[in-house]
Amino acid sequence: MAMKSSKKQRGLTNTASELINAKPFSYSLLLLWLIIVATLSVIPVHGKGLLENSDKFLHLLSYLITCCLFYLCFKDKMRGVLYRSFLCSFFFGLLMEVIQAFLPHRDFSWGDIFFNLTGALGFVAVYPLFKKITTD
Repeated sequence: MAMKSSKKQRGLTNTASELINAKPFSYSLLLLWLIIVATLSVIPVHGKGLLENSDKFLHLLSYLITCCLFYLCFKDKMRGVLYRSFLCSFFFGLLMEVIQAFLPHRDFSWGDIFFNLTGALGFVAVYPLFKKITTD
């Protein structure tokens, strides 16, 4: 009976993996995510509150997810996809910071760029685990 349960769990994992790996879903998810991140990057922030302490963690997490989504979209399309996913994530974050430099209600921050970079590198670091999960 334990084997049947294991097979059911494996089937669910494969179904989720297949959904994530479906190209239209991956592209849509990436586009939606980039729109959300871009919107949150340019809207005015009224009073820091909770964000003051968690801002850098949110940058790290956001760009780890961004790098992951770029990877999912392009993993079958080209060589060096992990490197390219990292670069796309980094330059998207850099672009968002440059745009903020021109907005009256936002500020350019080297610290934010550092944590964007750290988040993208975080995905590169956990990539072997991620690859194992999505290919099993």
